[in-house]
Amino acid sequence: MSTLNPKLCPNCNEGNTQDAKFCSHCRMVLTYDAYNETIDEKDKKDKEFDLLIKKQENFERLIQSLVDSGQLKASVG
Repeated sequence: MSTLNPKLCPNCNEGNTQDAKFCSHCRMVLTYDAYNETIDEKDKKDKEFDLLIKKQENFERLIQSLVDSGQLKASVG
């Protein structure tokens, strides 16, 4: 493959550089490596999100236990 030939996006037919991982026009994944990177990033973000949800739930339980024990007054609104 010549380096002068653009890498065409299968989604929008935009010409991209030969080393492009994503389409410069529509951001479509153009290489297997970019696909794997995208999946890895998604998995990492999903794990971080799950951790944040668990921390939020723990925080809410702690606040509720403080309210229930009278150590903290609940505010309405």
